[in-house]
Amino acid sequence: MRAGRYAREKELDLADYWAVVWKRRLAVLLASAVFTTGFLIYSFTIPDMYESKAVIMPVGRGAEQGAGVSAITQRFGSIPGLTLPASASSAEIMSLLKSNSLRARVLEERGLLQTLFTVDPGGKGVDGPSTWDGLRALDAMLEVRSDLKDNTITLSATHTDPRIAADVAGHLIAAVTDHMSGEAKRVAIANKAYLEAQLGKATPY
Repeated sequence: MRAGRYAREKELDLADYWAVVWKRRLAVLLASAVFTTGFLIYSFTIPDMYESKAVIMPVGRGAEQGAGVSAITQRFGSIPGLTLPASASSAEIMSLLKSNSLRARVLEERGLLQTLFTVDPGGKGVDGPSTWDGLRALDAMLEVRSDLKDNTITLSATHTDPRIAADVAGHLIAAVTDHMSGEAKRVAIANKAYLEAQLGKATPY
């Protein structure tokens, strides 16, 4: 009895619901049409986003550094104070790519502020975009990911203009390369000066 009564009550509830929906069918159809139209308009108005990717594979330190140590110690023996240049690790490259100081230098020295922002050359009394504006723009469009399994670092730049996305990624990679090359050159010059000083002090047999 209870099961039959429950089934009849359920049928009545469904009938009541359907009656309410049918009574308000015009409002339901209108709301559905409004939401569908709004979604279609939004889909057609949002700009296309383009992504430029650069994949970096850091060189392992072990084998190359070991060979360098062996060659130097065979020629000069153990020399305290000598610094050997080593390939940058993934953590160091990640830090450089995320560094605000490096990004600020890229913005200022490579003209990226003019690339990222449209500046009216004839505007008077209007301040142009600042370095901080550029840093915020870069932070929004850049993503740096590290894959420990493959030992790779991926730099991604997204923008509505594919040329700007490619320029930003390329300039940042070039800046990191220049920084690492400059550091290797500095270490080489310091080592050369140190070796020359040590050889000058050497007593001939």
